[in-house]
Amino acid sequence: MNEKTMLILATYCSFLTTYVEGRYWNQFRGPDGDGKSDAQNLTIQFTESRNVRWKIPIHNQVWSSLVVWGNQIWLATAHKDGMELFAICIDLGSGKIVHDITVFDVSEPQQL
Repeated sequence: MNEKTMLILATYCSFLTTYVEGRYWNQFRGPDGDGKSDAQNLTIQFTESRNVRWKIPIHNQVWSSLVVWGNQIWLATAHKDGMELFAICIDLGSGKIVHDITVFDVSEPQQL
């Protein structure tokens, strides 16, 4: 994962830390699938060190939007060649990886 992707993840997580107090962000584009939030007074300015709680490297390529449930952030990653898919759980408060689960391992992925 490149630094731009890590900053986007950290920025998104900072937003979600504020947002999840009201509702869970349980699918792509939020609880209602419309990308809207009822959150108030959100931070809108970010840099590498300003308004970022934490940032961590994520292995392989991210293949999903983030899902926030309670204090957990879930996302899927996969090898570029499609050989393995992982589900990763990150602690919302600390940024620590709690689970890194191999969901499936494909010995002969289909070529598109």
